[in-house]
Amino acid sequence: MTKTATAVRIPTARRGPAGTSQDTFRRDVDGLRGVAVALIVLSDAGVPGLGGGYLGADVFFVISGYLIAVLLLSRRIGTQRTMPFLVGSIVGGALAWSVLHATAWSDFSPATRAWELGAGALVALAGNDRHRIPHRLAGGLSWLGLVLIAAGALVFRPDPALPGFAQAVPALGAVLVLCGRGDGLLGLPPVQWLGRIWCPLLLWHVPVLIAAGKTPGGGVVVLLSVGLALTTYVLVEQPIKRNARLRTSPTLTLAGSLLMIVAPLAAVWWTLPRFGASVAHVPL
Repeated sequence: MTKTATAVRIPTARRGPAGTSQDTFRRDVDGLRGVAVALIVLSDAGVPGLGGGYLGADVFFVISGYLIAVLLLSRRIGTQRTMPFLVGSIVGGALAWSVLHATAWSDFSPATRAWELGAGALVALAGNDRHRIPHRLAGGLSWLGLVLIAAGALVFRPDPALPGFAQAVPALGAVLVLCGRGDGLLGLPPVQWLGRIWCPLLLWHVPVLIAAGKTPGGGVVVLLSVGLALTTYVLVEQPIKRNARLRTSPTLTLAGSLLMIVAPLAAVWWTLPRFGASVAHVPL
């Protein structure tokens, strides 16, 4: 399998002549996604000892902030002199807001999640400076980050007062992984494989758990969710990504995006009454 097929393609604006850029590949980002989605799905399935697996969502927010900032920098949006101060202010302010307004509903507020997006963006703003970190130190940073993420999943329990300081543990862990080099563990084929199907797996595991209700057999539920996610990845996600017409037609892209929004909402509307579930029972 080629490198481009297993790694996240991240366009970065490297230092050099104006307007030039060079693509880099970070397998550890795919691997980090695999770890995060595994924690969420296993925790929601009721696997013992992973009460804090829901904190995998915080890892996703940091990754998103990193990738968004990399994309903007590759298009020369903003400058590396001013953006770190702006993003740093957002991170500090949003973190303070997140702690001071710790309620169940604030967990869904962009204001309490912005600091995690900003934390990932700060890593992207470091640019080539990240590559100046000695190889052994970078590897140590990555392992330390993974330890923090695992510790959050093992130590913390669901807390109605989220978000709060508990989120800082996996978020810091994700930042350390992005700063370091985690191709060892995160580059393993099973972790990479989970990282590639993270999106359909997140989408499928909730309705599968709702359909299962209180029926025992979390392992079967997880396997079924993975099977559905893999099928969706192969038959839906990949064909859409490779469709040349979608790449060149804004109208088709918009229509497809609306369909992707409406279809899950319709599925939820159909599923909840049929299985006697309510929003309060959704394992998120």
